[in-house]
Amino acid sequence: MADFVLDDIKLLPESEFATSLPLLEEATALGTYVWEPSKGLWWSRGMFRVIGLDPEARLTTAAFMERVHPDDRHLIVGAPGVASTDGAIDPIEWRLLRPNGEMRWILGRGYHAHDGEGRLLRAIGTAMDITELRIARRELTEAHALLKETQLVAGVGTHIFDITTRRLEISDGLRKVLGIGPDEPIDDHLIYRVTHPDDRAAQAAWGVRALAGELVPPLRVRGIRKDGSIVYMETIGRRVERDSGLALVGVTIDITERVRLEQELRQAAKMEAMGNLAAHVAHDFGNYLTILGVHVEAMERADGPPEPTALADMKQALAQSSALVRELLAFARPGSPERVPTDLGACASSVVRMFSTVARVEAHLAAEQGVVALVDRNQIDAALMNLLVNARDASPNGVRIRITVDVYQSGGTRWARIAVADRGQGILPEHIDRVFDPYFTTKPEGAGTGLGLASAYAIAKQHGGSIRVESTVGIGTRFEMLLPLAEG
Repeated sequence: MADFVLDDIKLLPESEFATSLPLLEEATALGTYVWEPSKGLWWSRGMFRVIGLDPEARLTTAAFMERVHPDDRHLIVGAPGVASTDGAIDPIEWRLLRPNGEMRWILGRGYHAHDGEGRLLRAIGTAMDITELRIARRELTEAHALLKETQLVAGVGTHIFDITTRRLEISDGLRKVLGIGPDEPIDDHLIYRVTHPDDRAAQAAWGVRALAGELVPPLRVRGIRKDGSIVYMETIGRRVERDSGLALVGVTIDITERVRLEQELRQAAKMEAMGNLAAHVAHDFGNYLTILGVHVEAMERADGPPEPTALADMKQALAQSSALVRELLAFARPGSPERVPTDLGACASSVVRMFSTVARVEAHLAAEQGVVALVDRNQIDAALMNLLVNARDASPNGVRIRITVDVYQSGGTRWARIAVADRGQGILPEHIDRVFDPYFTTKPEGAGTGLGLASAYAIAKQHGGSIRVESTVGIGTRFEMLLPLAEG
């Protein structure tokens, strides 16, 4: 079309129009008619083609009306008398029954001319086959209804925020997720109001990035419904360009049930880790009790006061026992998720120290200074403990486990990274893709439930991060957990 340039567009002569009309009618499934009450009714060849009749055969009004669906005949009969003044008449859509039994939809348009007393002098009009358009319209309506019903059933909603007009549109599915009535008015501050106060800053930052055109990761926030209940939501969004300007389009999913199951999974994995360490915990308590018992017996046999060294040993044994109990209780406690800037080096140091104490495995930690991530401390403790337990189970006796904490850059994004490496037997290639599946385990029956790595994976994903594994059979395995840095 680049070479199609004209400097002068002329009016088509009527004689040329008459020559072109049959071609136009054939190309557009269009027919035309002229009716003068004093002279009769004329159809073009295109009109005969639309109706499905032979232009050479004798045609009567009765024969034509036989082709009109019985429920639509009143539209045809009443059409000429609709208007009493000159001008276009309202379009009508009616059904046509072809001789072969096929039903087609026809769109009729027309123009009426009247005399001074309002009598019809002439009617001209067109009939266009719009069957395919009607089918497409029906399919679109059905698809829209199905999408609406699917959103309501699946707990999914959509929204469109027009950046220019600041107009917010939300689907019925999102109204249900947010607990908003079907007739309740909305404004551009609705999403902010229903978001949990502790999550509004994260949502605002996410929105700014999305409106700037960034490909933002999914956003997970809590909403507060009118009845006070909490709904967990995950939203994906993109900036799009529409005819009216830029807009932010988003899809929100109600993940409340998923969050509940994730919490149960994490707690079950914690209990599994505790069970795996139970024998070592009992051994340590046995040692502490032995120290106390020996000194108590010595005090009973002694005539004078106990030796200062004996009291010091007893105090140390009691302190170590208390510290072990506190750490185990803190680890096992479910707790509410609370993401705050957390020094991952200090976090890892605490978990590794407790793990080394109760598991009697040498674990070496190398942590960069100042690696601060925006995470829930309890959840990261649990994830790291499960990775350590997995490494211990895979390592021969006496082999040291290595833990590193550093900053890792991938694709222009900086992440806080925790890595756990062992020199165990490695993971078979046919198992590598299943290690994060819940209940998948290669351990002997009764030695593990397969929840530890699944829990660590869920925690990493919930934080907007990821976890990956590299393994070589006979050499060892390395797990890396990437978490969002608390920049600034």
